[in-house]
Amino acid sequence: MLILIFCIALVLDIVSHILYYKVNSYELKHMFKEFASIGYIIARISFLIFIFMVPGVATAGKIDEKIAMYEEENGKIEAQMDVLVEKYMKYEQETFLDFKAEESSITLVALIPDLKSDELVKTQINVYINNNAKIKELKEDKINMQTKRWILFFKK
Repeated sequence: MLILIFCIALVLDIVSHILYYKVNSYELKHMFKEFASIGYIIARISFLIFIFMVPGVATAGKIDEKIAMYEEENGKIEAQMDVLVEKYMKYEQETFLDFKAEESSITLVALIPDLKSDELVKTQINVYINNNAKIKELKEDKINMQTKRWILFFKK
């Protein structure tokens, strides 16, 4: 679309310049000069828009790779979390089997682990959430890329 607008504006500019030099009437020269100016301005604006949009469209092929990378990282985090939860549940089960009812609440507090991995879990969950947000953003970019391609090239 943008390329078509650029081409039409460029043709308008060139034809108007040619006609400007071929006619002898002052009013026609003035009209062709205005057409040439309009064509020049539209051609330059569409060219600048094209220059700014092309890099985004050129990297569109990498969006799927980025999505796959984030999904792979999320899969690894899910696997690590599964192992961590399984080990923690096994630990808790063994702890409570050995626990005696007559022990004090202080002993109970001592039996519940203050895991340093709790911070690791929080960090991994934050990374997971950020990855999901990035995946969503990349999928939106992929959808918007179709519009950008149509604006530039009439392609889907």
